Amino acid sequence: MDDEFAEQLHNLQDQALLTRKEADFRSYLVKTGVAEDIVKLLVGMEEADGGIPEEEAVNFVREKYGSRDLALEEGKPIDIINEVIDENTGLKARLAELESQFADTLGRINAVETGKRKEAFESLIALHPSEPEETEDEEAPPPASLDLGKMYAALLARFPAEAPPPETVATLEGDELAPPEVVPWSAESAEEPPTGTASLSVIEAWYPTAFAMDSAYNRPHEPALFDELVSAADPTPPAEPAEGEEPPAPMEFAKAVQLHALFWTLATAAAPVASASATPEPTE
Repeated sequence: MDDEFAEQLHNLQDQALLTRKEADFRSYLVKTGVAEDIVKLLVGMEEADGGIPEEEAVNFVREKYGSRDLALEEGKPIDIINEVIDENTGLKARLAELESQFADTLGRINAVETGKRKEAFESLIALHPSEPEETEDEEAPPPASLDLGKMYAALLARFPAEAPPPETVATLEGDELAPPEVVPWSAESAEEPPTGTASLSVIEAWYPTAFAMDSAYNRPHEPALFDELVSAADPTPPAEPAEGEEPPAPMEFAKAVQLHALFWTLATAAAPVASASATPEPTE
């Protein structure tokens, strides 16, 4: 074996081989024909430049393609690509900062809106206060909570007993009646009547989940619906209309369905709190 070749072989064996990832990528370039096209491109560029000395071959490739620089203009690497990449990185960081500031501002707005509703929350609790708990401290009785069972009974008294008649729907086979609407609070489909209470802090925590504005400026419900819920939960019978006046119109079925669903979100929010505060019975 030629001594020079043997030395070259020995040096190659001592050098670090391609990593698995690099070998797989080289195989991919060969199989897809990309490697052949790259060779043709480099040969064409070498010939166009009047020949590249052997000792300058590596520098030639680095000048044309190194460090994310591309020869977009003949003989002139374009550094603006690096500038664009750096600018994009900076913009992403700025966007993340602005999104964080926006979320913080939105949280403060929702907190202020909830704070302004405190009087309305207290008015709702005053309509259906729970029975006061016995306490050893007679001078500082516990704050009243909303009795959910009483509130639900007051709402049922305002809700229509039946759904409106099914509407006629035009189909290819002629006019047909739409399926009858389900009455969620009817004896056949209603859930078990709610029990337990909702304290002021529970209502304050529940309100944003039902009415707060999200990052797209959307709300699950408009805040006016809470006012309608409080009004519907008022157990005071409506005043008799004066002579010649029309009696108040009954609550629309669609509105009753909305209020019914909204009430149960409150009852659901209060349930975990009530379970956590319950004292377990001692076991033997």
